[in-house]
Amino acid sequence: MGVRVGMFGKVLMVGALTAAALTAGPAGAANAAPYTPQAICGPGFAVVDDGVRAVRSVFNGEVFGYVYLLYNRASGYNCVTTIKSKYVGVPSKVTANLLIQNGAGELDSKEYKYYANVAAYARGRCVAFWGGIHSPGSTVWGEGSRGYGNCGT
Repeated sequence: MGVRVGMFGKVLMVGALTAAALTAGPAGAANAAPYTPQAICGPGFAVVDDGVRAVRSVFNGEVFGYVYLLYNRASGYNCVTTIKSKYVGVPSKVTANLLIQNGAGELDSKEYKYYANVAAYARGRCVAFWGGIHSPGSTVWGEGSRGYGNCGT
C-alpha cells in the first residue's frame, strides 16, 4: 500500500478499497479507482451543481474517468479532481485544471495511477475546470471541460 499526500497535507492511503469508494462517478456509475472526490479534496468539500464531467476519448467517446469541481463554503476553496475509471492502477498522464476568472489558476499534470487534483482560493470569483486522462504511452487521451461558473458565493 502506497501513500500520497493530498491537499492541505492530508495523507491518503493508496490501494485501500472500500465499498463507498467504488462509486466515485455520477450517481450509479461504478469507478474502479479507490477514491471519492470528497476523500481526495478533504473535509467540507462538496461537488457543486453541474460539477461532474465525463473525461471521454477524443477518438471514440469512450469514458476514461470523471473530472469533478468541489467547493468548500467555509474556506472559499475550489478543488478539481480527475479520477480514472480506465487504466486504473497503471501510471499514465492525468490532468486536473482550475482556472479562476481573473486569470490565476492551478494545474496538476503528471503520471498517476488513480487521480490528479488541484485546489485554489476563489471566494466570490467564477471558475472553469477541466481534466484529462491519457492511455499508458499517451497513444489516446480523453478530456472533460466546462466554461466559467460556480462563482464562489
